[in-house]
Amino acid sequence: MTRTWQLYTEEVRCAFLQQIRVPLKFFEVPIGLLPSYVFGALLFNPPGPILLVIFGVLGTVNFGLLWLGLAVARERGQGWMRLKQASPMPPLWHFAGKVSVTLLNAVVFALGLLLVAGFAGHLPVTIGEVGVILAMITLGVLPFCALGLALAYAGGPNTAESLIVNVTVALLGLAALQFFEVGPAVLEAAVTALNTFSPAYHFMVLAFGGTGLPALQGGPAWLHGLALAGLTVGFLALAVVLYRRDEGRTHG
Repeated sequence: MTRTWQLYTEEVRCAFLQQIRVPLKFFEVPIGLLPSYVFGALLFNPPGPILLVIFGVLGTVNFGLLWLGLAVARERGQGWMRLKQASPMPPLWHFAGKVSVTLLNAVVFALGLLLVAGFAGHLPVTIGEVGVILAMITLGVLPFCALGLALAYAGGPNTAESLIVNVTVALLGLAALQFFEVGPAVLEAAVTALNTFSPAYHFMVLAFGGTGLPALQGGPAWLHGLALAGLTVGFLALAVVLYRRDEGRTHG
């Protein structure tokens, strides 16, 4: 047990060191969306809480799917994972390192977003509401991390990057359609069915509902929280299976 924990912590430490060695790149990810948020706050003054929620959702999805998923897909395509697999290294240790750095990015992003919101004059009034947003962004990144890891190992390494981008756009589009009249009842039913398995939809409902925007709520909060927990476990299990399948393969 002690040896296992040492290997786990060493993998997390190395993942942090890999990011800290390039400080500009490390902070570019969590603060990359903030200039756009500042521009939106100036353009739609007063912007209200909806702008804060929208950018919080976009940032959370971005970290788990685009940042983590694309990073793992590129390492896989470059053959880096073959070197780690020769250790041999259990996949959960590798995943833990990547997810830990992603969680740190999410915390920095959440703090920066709340700081800018405070200057923009539409920060939630109570400390409790601020804590809810901070916790929601930090913990909400987990299902997208799990999905990003699974997509990084789905298909060949040369197609994983485009797959991740396309899935990200599709999930955000479907989640947005859920809150509008999209046409025939058959199409609405299809969108609803697809969103049942979409972490973006469940997270968006929780984000809007948690900040007092009842028009965008989609049912009890606990139900969406349970769905996100189940999707996280399912995506992580799929990522482990796909990782095992990829062991020993030669790409390129």
